[in-house]
Amino acid sequence: MMNIIDLVEILGLDEEYGINWRNIITESKNFSEEIVQYLSEVIPKLKLSREVRAWIRDGIICDFTLEQMKMYINPVYHHLQMREICRGFKYGLTMEQVALYAKPEFSSDQMATILYGLGRNTIEQVRIYANPKFSEDKMWIMCRGYEHGLSIEQMMVCANPAFSCEQMNKIILGFECGGFSVEQVKMYAKPEFSPEQMEKKCAEILNQIISQHLDIPIDLNFDFYQLLEIKSGFENNLTIGQIKIYAKPEFDYNQMAQIRIGFEHYLTEKQIRQYADPCLSYTEMSLLRNDIERKRDVETLIRRKIERNKKKS
Repeated sequence: MMNIIDLVEILGLDEEYGINWRNIITESKNFSEEIVQYLSEVIPKLKLSREVRAWIRDGIICDFTLEQMKMYINPVYHHLQMREICRGFKYGLTMEQVALYAKPEFSSDQMATILYGLGRNTIEQVRIYANPKFSEDKMWIMCRGYEHGLSIEQMMVCANPAFSCEQMNKIILGFECGGFSVEQVKMYAKPEFSPEQMEKKCAEILNQIISQHLDIPIDLNFDFYQLLEIKSGFENNLTIGQIKIYAKPEFDYNQMAQIRIGFEHYLTEKQIRQYADPCLSYTEMSLLRNDIERKRDVETLIRRKIERNKKKS
């Protein structure tokens, strides 16, 4: 059986970091004969680069157990994969959590995405996308879905490797922005639909929802984002008359938003019509709206001051 001196000779010297392996090993609380034996057996099988030495060093310094070291100090992994597994233990993840991504079929980028998710989501949530068939970009989309409050049932709808990233985003869009039910989203969550077709289906579903709330004809030429602005109007208790002012195809959704915000900020219809012009960009509309609101606020302050002075006199 090898001893620490033999292990130090196998590890060699990292000239850049000047690692004193003997001191590191002897100061470790969990370093045992079993760990010495395992490292002595596995290290000759590794491509012992500076990076691999760094991950071994971190495991010893952080007092990893033999089971933890076995999980990442393994010749089946590239040094970047070792890094992500080692990071998981350093961040305090359990063996069960790290085992979810400590598999050679995952790239280091996929591992990093799963590791990120495990720090923010439950292991049950992460299991949905901890699949080597999902690229790291698709994993990120599903991870963000959870961060935005979507449920496992909702994420299961888009957890299909056959979907592109754009298609996944359209599915999440229906849940997050449209407030659609799982059944409604399943109507268009099909790999054979292009992202454009999915968005069109989203608009149709949203059109039906709006029609149930508003006694006005909804133009079929509205896109999904325009319909979202109309939906936001009745969700924020605007009247049908107020919504009619901006529910027109000639306004894009950003322009619609500026008109909607004006009503929510208690501007009058006369004030809003000063900037509700489709020829103006939404930036110009925003500047005009803010200017009108400032003038109104100043006039209100002056009027209140005059009223207070009258009461004093």
